[in-house]
Amino acid sequence: MEFINNPLLCDSGVMNLPEEALQLNTQMLQHEINHPQNISGSSGGSAFNQQFQNTPNSANMAEATPLERKRKADQEYRTRQRETKRKLESDYDKFGVENRNLREAKDNLTREKNEVKEGLESTNNEAKKLKRELSDLKRTGKYLEALVESCSRTLV
Repeated sequence: MEFINNPLLCDSGVMNLPEEALQLNTQMLQHEINHPQNISGSSGGSAFNQQFQNTPNSANMAEATPLERKRKADQEYRTRQRETKRKLESDYDKFGVENRNLREAKDNLTREKNEVKEGLESTNNEAKKLKRELSDLKRTGKYLEALVESCSRTLV
């Protein structure tokens, strides 16, 4: 029988097509069973063969079949998915580089901040030390003034 060598059938003999194609296949098989004269290698061929002569690759086909439209839509979907994946990978790489640069900048700024903080602390400590020294000098100056005044009173 012709349907055994049909490329639309998988190894198990079950159609690899949507439900409506399965129904069509069943109808064609019924037709071939009821009209065995079409099974032989006659020039006219079976109705089943005539149905599938107009495959998507056929030059006679004026309009796409639902199967061809589905294949084309699937191909377009896969193409869009590949492009989206490429774009995401590109963005991932670009953002990865940007992320590394931002981390380096953050580390540099943190180091700089710590250096400035240490500088301010040392300057603040130096200022406190100078204030203490000044306070000590003022106190010593007042003590010396009082001493000089008392010495000058005793001498006079």
